[in-house]
Amino acid sequence: MTRKPYIVKGKLFKTQKELRNYIRNIRDVYLDRQRLSQDDFDFMFDLLQRHEDAKIKIGCGVSYMYVKTNEVFKLNRGFWLVRDDGSETDFSFEICLKHETKLQKFKNACRTSVADIVMAYKKDFFDRVGEPSMCLVTGEQITLRGNSHVDHAPPNTFNKIVQDFISLKGLDVNDIELLTAEDGRVRNEMVDKTLEDEFVDFHNKMATLRVISKSANLSIVKRQSNNQNQN
Repeated sequence: MTRKPYIVKGKLFKTQKELRNYIRNIRDVYLDRQRLSQDDFDFMFDLLQRHEDAKIKIGCGVSYMYVKTNEVFKLNRGFWLVRDDGSETDFSFEICLKHETKLQKFKNACRTSVADIVMAYKKDFFDRVGEPSMCLVTGEQITLRGNSHVDHAPPNTFNKIVQDFISLKGLDVNDIELLTAEDGRVRNEMVDKTLEDEFVDFHNKMATLRVISKSANLSIVKRQSNNQNQN
């Protein structure tokens, strides 16, 4: 099957990966809160048209864009825009590349609910074992602010925990109200805080956390998780 190319602001990209790398290169050139150049702004504004909440994000018009570190997930940096009226909000370039399903948004909200727990686990791990430590999957050296991720060890991967919670509660994710597109919101959140607390409790009972390398989490473990979901 022939893959459809991507065209953004007149630039041709043969694959989504090629486009994603181009966007990341734009992002990584800038310091926090540094304005995008006119060419980069024009490119990202054209990409923004593909966002599922583009009209909400653009609002009265966009004056400029900049890059900022995520206040929750400190290793992540993303794009922000400032409107003509001075209001500002973030936008995810990943959503511009592919529309998220309601299930994916709910999973993201679940990740938000346990983000502080995961980050505290990572800090406590390095406080106990010191730096650098060793990844149990690849043998690489890992550090707190370097190439380390917190992983949910199989068989209770994060996706499985979410799916088991949905089944246990008999939830229809399409009926769950989420906070997603509001200005300045850098993560999905559940509106129902009781449901959020119930997920946190379930997660804490089911999860076995471990600190591994970034490459292990994004490649080896991800493939193992995908294979598990298919079996």
